[in-house]
Amino acid sequence: MDPLAVLRILTQTLRGLPDSVLRVDVHHDVMDPQGANHDFQLVQFLQASAAAGELSLCVHDYFSDEHLWSYLS
Repeated sequence: MDPLAVLRILTQTLRGLPDSVLRVDVHHDVMDPQGANHDFQLVQFLQASAAAGELSLCVHDYFSDEHLWSYLS
């Protein structure tokens, strides 16, 4: 999985779609420099894109099964 490549394409695509919102959910361990899945380049892209209004960034812990199903509904 290469989230950075996908996110770059999605942010470019959505620039041409008025009133669209790209919501990106990411776990704390990706954003935290001490996290097991920290990805510096991804974090930099996400923070810059969120600051530019190109995406809505939601950082959270892993969802429980119940919370995940509720979120997807």
